Amino acid sequence: MAEISKPGCDIGIQVSDLEGQMRFYGEALGLPHVGHIDVPGANLHFYACGHTLLKLYGIPGLARTPRSAEPRSGVSYFTIHVADLAKTVADLERHGATILQPITEFDAGVTLPAPIGRVKARFAMVADADGNKIELMEKA
Repeated sequence: MAEISKPGCDIGIQVSDLEGQMRFYGEALGLPHVGHIDVPGANLHFYACGHTLLKLYGIPGLARTPRSAEPRSGVSYFTIHVADLAKTVADLERHGATILQPITEFDAGVTLPAPIGRVKARFAMVADADGNKIELMEKA
């Protein structure tokens, strides 16, 4: 079994619109830009999201992947936990972000073991500049 050495995982996202993604994650969402390096064939920008790093790989000439409403294998979305969901969604709307699912209440009526706890929250789904889905969640 792997011994986890960091509370959080890092997420690498290959992006076709690096400037648009930097505006989305840095300006609209307000995540701190914590570094940049050039790697062979790409510009890599790091954004801090709690203990997680979002790593944007700007690859020149990368085609944007068409998105579909049909279920498919692979990563569907990732979740960012926020303290004030209404303010976060309003900030994103002001920056022109695409809101895929407005703020919605969810209560599964169950409590799971830590670290999950009561499965009750408010959430919204948004799309970044390349159309990747991000769930914003506020624990109830």
